[in-house]
Amino acid sequence: MKYIEEAVKQAEKSRCERARCGCVIIKDEK
Repeated sequence: MKYIEEAVKQAEKSRCERARCGCVIIKDEK
């Protein structure tokens, strides 16, 4: 279970970083 919890933490962290630099993410998606 710890492994899943870590994965969730990493996903939340990357989501925050994405929100902070949304312009970069939009470029990446295109």
